[in-house]
Amino acid sequence: MQNRTMAHRFVGRLLVLVHTDEDPSSDEWSAFIADCHARMGEFRGFLIVTGGGSLDAGQRSDAIDLMKKSGASASVLTSAAVVRGAVTAVSWFGAKVKAFPPSHLHEALAYARVAEEDRNAAYRAVQELAQSLPGAQQSIPPAP
Repeated sequence: MQNRTMAHRFVGRLLVLVHTDEDPSSDEWSAFIADCHARMGEFRGFLIVTGGGSLDAGQRSDAIDLMKKSGASASVLTSAAVVRGAVTAVSWFGAKVKAFPPSHLHEALAYARVAEEDRNAAYRAVQELAQSLPGAQQSIPPAP
């Protein structure tokens, strides 16, 4: 059985998604997208933390569609140059998405429209999700 490469949780009006350095499988991605569509309107921001896992062309198209339909802003925390480039390319298609280095968690939370009083809960969710994924612990950004 393949290890999980991503995990997500809703924290208030924020969707927190943590990736390992592996690309998500089709099954994982499909389950994530289905959950997001089922909860459309309940969230207004995404906080995505990745160790380098990236999306294929079809998954990027799904992500663009999801961001546009939800109107949510997405912050991607990563050290991976390839992922930062992919985020820039996705933004060219009208998605409200921006990449940040892991040391800029505060700015990423602000871009994802996370209220000041919800930021500690969002950070705790990142920690817990990363701990649940083999190899994702190194992706945890410094505390805000």
